[in-house]
Order: sequence, then structure tokens, then C-alpha cells
Amino acid sequence: MEKNNRTLKVYGMSNNRYNDTPTIMMKGKWLEKFGFKVGQRYHVDCQNGKLIITIKN
Repeated sequence: MEKNNRTLKVYGMSNNRYNDTPTIMMKGKWLEKFGFKVGQRYHVDCQNGKLIITIKN
């Protein structure tokens, strides 16, 4: 059975001034199953605590 949702973590990565910057990483073959291919561009829309990620054509 295919999982349609994931629980992920927001990481902190330091920038050039060694301050933590919120970082979201997603990786896995499951992305490919939903149409996200390596090298492809995508759009992120931010709304009321939600990130909507859409593949750009």
C-alpha cells in the first residue's frame, strides 16, 4: 500500500554567519512515485501553515 503522507522534521542549518536557518529536506523514491523527478523544478505556495508543492511544467 502506498503512503500518501509523511511526517518530516524542520532542521536547522547554519548560514554564512553561523545562524540556524530553517531547512526542510525531502528525499526518497516515494517522491518519484508522485511525479517528482531529479532535476525537475517545482513551485512552493505558502498558505496558513501549509506548504503546497507543485511540479512546474
